[in-house]
Order: sequence, then structure tokens, then C-alpha cells
Amino acid sequence: VLYPNETLDEWVKRWNIKAPYNVGDILYVRETWCSIPDLFGEFEQYCYKADGEIEGAKWHPSIHMPKEAARIWLRVTNVHVERLKDITEDGVEAEGIEPRFKVRNQFSEDIAKLRFLQLWNSTIKEESLNIYGWNANPWVWVIEFERVEG
Repeated sequence: VLYPNETLDEWVKRWNIKAPYNVGDILYVRETWCSIPDLFGEFEQYCYKADGEIEGAKWHPSIHMPKEAARIWLRVTNVHVERLKDITEDGVEAEGIEPRFKVRNQFSEDIAKLRFLQLWNSTIKEESLNIYGWNANPWVWVIEFERVEG
């Protein structure tokens, strides 16, 4: 609970809450992957399911992707907390939702937020919606990043 006149930053410091990442951290994106020998069988080449199916490939889940197989690298540029419902139109777009949808020939940001609400709640177990769902309006980490060359 925040004390009267206490800022969110002060509350985070008081409870010694640590962000999962810090500005400047370099992250790699994990993907569903497989490895196959090159034409000479001398070394392995990494392939990614996002690029299409490969006949006979033994795909590995992204959680098991080794760092040396990564092809997408990200640098953290900002980390902060905010209430879930405080997400902005830019935030909705950063989460992969089109920021504006046409409804009866008019653009609507409300539709974009509704799509984000549905996406968010689809990732939460039903029994946890009262804690982590949209209507609970939990505090969330907002982690911004930029793509960098590995």
C-alpha cells in the first residue's frame, strides 16, 4: 500500500522491488528452432520455424534456444511500472495491436484497447483474473527496447 504523498518510486525503493531488466541490458529473442548439418555435414546451421517448415526437422521449443542460435537482439531503453489500464495508444501498438480500427468509417482507439484487453485476459488463468486480469488493473512492468545487431 502506498503511504499518503508517497510516490510510486519511493514505494518501489521501500519494498526493495527490482525490475526484471535494467536500461542498457541486452536481451535475445528466443524462437522455435532446429539445427541441421550443412551440405558437408561439418557444422550445424540453425533454422527458425518462423521462416517456414522444414521437412523432417526436429523443432525445439523457444525456451530451450541457446544464446548462440539467436538472431534477434534487443537493448532495453526504458523500464517503469504503471497500472495496466493506463496503457496508451502507443503502448497498445507496441504490444502488437493496431492502434486504430475503423468502425462505421471512423477510427476508434477504444476498439484497439478492447482488443488489447481481450489479448491480456487470454494470457491469464481464469482463477487468476481477479488478481491479474484487466478489471483488477494490476501494476505491470513496462519494458521498452530497440533492436540491435548481435
